[in-house]
Amino acid sequence: MSIMPDAYDEVMEGFEDDLAPMSAEDLDTERREGDALPDRFVPKTDDQFEWALLKRHRAMAKAKEIRERRDEELRMLSMRFEKLIATEQATADFFTDMIERGIAVKEPDEKGKKTVRTVAGTVWVQHGEHIEWPADDALVAWCKANAPEAVIVFEKPDKKALKERIHTTGDLPDGVSVEKRETTVIRDA
Repeated sequence: MSIMPDAYDEVMEGFEDDLAPMSAEDLDTERREGDALPDRFVPKTDDQFEWALLKRHRAMAKAKEIRERRDEELRMLSMRFEKLIATEQATADFFTDMIERGIAVKEPDEKGKKTVRTVAGTVWVQHGEHIEWPADDALVAWCKANAPEAVIVFEKPDKKALKERIHTTGDLPDGVSVEKRETTVIRDA
């Protein structure tokens, strides 16, 4: 027997009254206490089953709708945040480039350093080098043959010791290249 939603009041008289004052939290508590659905909530007629199935269907549809709305709002919020992050990063990159170009053309002080100190931070040019290292296996093999002191017990090259050796002897392992670099350092206050 199929019933229309507006006929529920008549069909569910007494049954729905038992359900009305109980919230989902109360039902959960009552179920936890007895491990089973209380008898007063068990549908006994086809109309009550249909009513319960329709209520379940509506609740599942509402839960799905809420999940979809949440997912869409999170997607939109994430897009807004990503746009804000990208905008601020682009601004930071612009000012970083501006600072790097400014320090590059600055005349060195009496000690030969290019440094700018302000209340907002300090900018200076740091001279150093970048060493491009090959894979550890190849470097370990080279170190075993040429610089055993640069091999760490677990067979990983000690790049600090190897760097020292490179500076002392000029001897470069296969696959190693040394490139002089100038790096602009920005320290915020």
